[in-house]
Amino acid sequence: MQTPARPLPGWSRGAEPMIILRFRPTWRQALGHGAYAGCVASAGLALVAAAAVAAPALVDAVAGTDLRRPVPALGWLLFVLVPVPLGGLAGLILGRRMGADLDELGVHPTPDGIADFAPWKLVTDVRTERRGRRTVVVVYLDNDLVVRLPAPYDGNLLGRDPVFERKLFRIHHAWETHRYG
Repeated sequence: MQTPARPLPGWSRGAEPMIILRFRPTWRQALGHGAYAGCVASAGLALVAAAAVAAPALVDAVAGTDLRRPVPALGWLLFVLVPVPLGGLAGLILGRRMGADLDELGVHPTPDGIADFAPWKLVTDVRTERRGRRTVVVVYLDNDLVVRLPAPYDGNLLGRDPVFERKLFRIHHAWETHRYG
């Protein structure tokens, strides 16, 4: 189903452009990205907890006091294991908002302001590039700008998109269809 896009400045034909294609990360990609962020948060919390445990021992050694209190095992479990599923859940909820919308005017990376708008008449090529561990779709413009689309992409493990090539073909086909007006 096609939905009307937001009106663009300079669009004067009276009708709003219709979104032809909409790409968002798959649920596995969003889950994997969120779980990765949860692992990073978990490592940070574990370091903070280790510092909180080590600090009283250091004060005890220097000042000759007895401030040490052991951290219960449940506390370590909460610091280390809880952020991973919470990050995965946050990735599922928030991670599917980014992506790309293609309409008859061009390519709009979403959410707004994440990258430049690429009108079809300025697009010179649509390719894939390797960025880190991902293969991403890149749109080259004739004014030497490069727009990397947040989605679709293909990666390893949970970042894998089994229909990435099909999505790339659809983007290329939309460009071939609309580039001459």
